[in-house]
Amino acid sequence: MGRMSDNLERISRDPKQVSALLEMAFRLFELWGLNVPQQAILLGVRSTSTVYRWRKHGAKRLRIETLERIGHLLAIHKRLRLLFYRNPELGRTWVKSPNRASCFGGKPPIDIMLRGKVSDFELVRNYLEYAAG
Repeated sequence: MGRMSDNLERISRDPKQVSALLEMAFRLFELWGLNVPQQAILLGVRSTSTVYRWRKHGAKRLRIETLERIGHLLAIHKRLRLLFYRNPELGRTWVKSPNRASCFGGKPPIDIMLRGKVSDFELVRNYLEYAAG
């Protein structure tokens, strides 16, 4: 296993870190105005009841893939804050705004991420990193 995988494995078993990451993800979902079914897709869980349970009770462990997803989401949010530091509202609404970039095909970036694959998160993240220079 690589260093990143080892770190994610360690974090996935640490209830304090898991709870903190979930809390950050849920705050981000609220900021973006996402409903629970959308949150479930982004977290990579099959059931909205899992999201409700995590919101109410937290989680002691998370799958590595869920941690990767949260990591991408937080990186996207960070990049948006840096890109739109003069206009935070634009940074908050960017994910739901139609985008003419060829990789989005006129769709909002959230629609791309809601396809549910980690590679879709990477596409949005890479686009923002490229846009930031």
